[in-house]
Amino acid sequence: MGLNNIIYPEFNINKKYLTTVNDENYYLTQYYDSLEVVPEKKAVDLFEELTNIHRNTQFPRQLSPVNSRYKFDELTKQLDYKFKVIEEFIRSLESSQIGELEFEILRRYYRVLDAKNELIRLQKRIILNVKDHESVNYVFIHNNPKLEHLLYIKGSKYIVSIDKGQLGIESLDFAKFYVENEGLNVDFKKIIIETLQSYDSDFYYDYFRFLVLLIYIKRLNVSNELHEVYKDFDQIFVSLENYFYNFIDKPIEESNE
Repeated sequence: MGLNNIIYPEFNINKKYLTTVNDENYYLTQYYDSLEVVPEKKAVDLFEELTNIHRNTQFPRQLSPVNSRYKFDELTKQLDYKFKVIEEFIRSLESSQIGELEFEILRRYYRVLDAKNELIRLQKRIILNVKDHESVNYVFIHNNPKLEHLLYIKGSKYIVSIDKGQLGIESLDFAKFYVENEGLNVDFKKIIIETLQSYDSDFYYDYFRFLVLLIYIKRLNVSNELHEVYKDFDQIFVSLENYFYNFIDKPIEESNE
């Protein structure tokens, strides 16, 4: 692809990229000493390098109802089932003797309901984009944007571990990046919305928010012991509070005044 901020895998002795050992697959790269950088700085730099990759690989493609219908049907089934399981768990708490943990889950559960309503709204908008055959930019997405996948070598920044990379919509990279790093002291609202507002269409911002909420809900596990379930809920509640603070229903347009 000619991108100069990626360290690509190298051939093994058999002139292949993929190396299999004990049924595990590996990609080989050179070893590099990387400068240690504070996580907040590294997160901002990673976001910039991801954006550089997206901008240098983008090409337009029309959204296809035929190709998208199966995916969204499957996502809808998954979400319907997950919310059903969560709601059954909540009803079981309501009918049991309510202790401190149960009370805290029930008290803050409205955030999950907010997320459910938001997902429904966003999915309707995205489906309309698809039905209109809207043209969107496809790019090379890293698909696993963790801080350890950015290296600082001799004054330059490089992305590694591109083995999960694929062609897709950059909203997926940004959603995974945000969820992975949301606990850092970074102005995610500024960098993500500014980047997604650079497009004329709201599709990218809607799709980003849909994916973030999808990741949160799919992570919620209500089948463990109550104290473990409470930890999951507590983390999701905090994440959802931050989400609704940072990513309002529509990006804020700057005033011309």
